[in-house]
Amino acid sequence: MHRTLKPENERKLTELLTTMIGELRGKASIGPADVARRFDAENWKRWMEDVKALAHRLSEAGALEVTRHGKPITTWPWRGVIRFRRVQPASSAGASDPPTAE
Repeated sequence: MHRTLKPENERKLTELLTTMIGELRGKASIGPADVARRFDAENWKRWMEDVKALAHRLSEAGALEVTRHGKPITTWPWRGVIRFRRVQPASSAGASDPPTAE
């Protein structure tokens, strides 16, 4: 993060981000500004880098997926317009194949 967050703000932002991700369905997504605005409507810009840093930690832990143009990205630091969404299930290719014993 570009600055040290107070533990209380870090906790609140993390809870807000995970709650907002949990409310999404399918491939719906939110942007960092959506989270920052809900956290502090008047001063949301000051929270943008903190939201991104927290989202990076959550993505590393597998709690959310970061996308650019609808495709998952893993490079850090992120460049361009990014979005956050629920982790998408693995491709359903081969889902009808019966399991095999090894």
